[in-house]
Amino acid sequence: MNHPFRRLAALLLAAAFLTPAALAADKHGDEAFREIAETPEANGCFSTQGMAAGASYVYSIQVNGDDSLSVVHRVDPVTGQADLMKYEDTRRTYFRNLRHANGIDVHTIDGVEYLFAASAEKLVMFRIDDDHLYQVGEYDITYNGSPFSPSGLSVYKVDRAKIRFLFRSGYTVSLGEIARGAEDGEIPVSVKCNLDVTRIPLDGEETDLSDFLNQGFCYRNNILYIVIAGCAKTETMHQSAILGYNISDAKGRVQPEPELVFFIGSDRYRALFEIEDCDLLPDGRMVFNANRRLSDYDTNHDGVMMLDVAPFSAEPAPDTTAAPETSAAPVSDAEEPAAETAPTESDPPASAAGLPAPLLAAIIGGALGGVAAVLLLLRKKRP
Repeated sequence: MNHPFRRLAALLLAAAFLTPAALAADKHGDEAFREIAETPEANGCFSTQGMAAGASYVYSIQVNGDDSLSVVHRVDPVTGQADLMKYEDTRRTYFRNLRHANGIDVHTIDGVEYLFAASAEKLVMFRIDDDHLYQVGEYDITYNGSPFSPSGLSVYKVDRAKIRFLFRSGYTVSLGEIARGAEDGEIPVSVKCNLDVTRIPLDGEETDLSDFLNQGFCYRNNILYIVIAGCAKTETMHQSAILGYNISDAKGRVQPEPELVFFIGSDRYRALFEIEDCDLLPDGRMVFNANRRLSDYDTNHDGVMMLDVAPFSAEPAPDTTAAPETSAAPVSDAEEPAAETAPTESDPPASAAGLPAPLLAAIIGGALGGVAAVLLLLRKKRP
């Protein structure tokens, strides 16, 4: 092999490992997801909002027309069984204190599972006990001393003294915290970074999605997954997008990871297909909920679905080991947790490189494809 071919091989090999597996996302239709359960109108609540995955169930919220009533659907992601959660020690299956609940998260702390809901300048904390929710705290969210209304939240990390959160308002991501055990108080937030949606790699070119509507988000293993949904302005009422951003060291403006751009539409629900929120199950599969309409006045086809697009799969990854208990690790008096380090209690497996295992697999796949291309080229060029 002569020297020019050696240099070419080296350059292409390096590019294979440094370039993401997919440089641009494709548009996906109904084949990109599998339905887990429908969550039809209940107690006059018909508009799907926040969703979060716990250790065993997915929780999806619907609200009525003026946000005065909410219901919480509890969905088993394995069987598809859906039930309504009850308020405290009653048999009542609606809530008056969840408001719009556009963003929620479920997190296990010291063996107890909690649901957090953010809406209308408040964060409400509930303890989950089977199919009952018990309110244990309510907090005012502020920014520079003024009320602050986020469009989503996710638990960032938990230590012995604090529960720390990520909040999202528009495309700005902020940090806030509450003291463990506090039943009320104020959560002042500070800006962490801004997310760019103006240069989204889609169908081989950069696309501006800033006209899409802000929805919920989730955070796992340094990756922030946000949901944005189409609107009447852009005639995209049946299209939504899920974008993944690595915010491990993020400051300023952050671009999405090309491998984690999912543009999802539905030909069946063309009257409305609006993804509201997304989350990862403990085994790493991604689930999302959506408002879905076959016609303008349809209120019976909202649901919870599972993404079936690489690097995520609708089939569970084989795992013969028992999952660790999802609880916050105690921190000693002399130990302060590392700044802005992701919680690992309920996260899917991460690689040694610090990337989510599905993302690393996609990158390695692209690298191997590049190596194969190099070998084929060299073989054709040999005398």
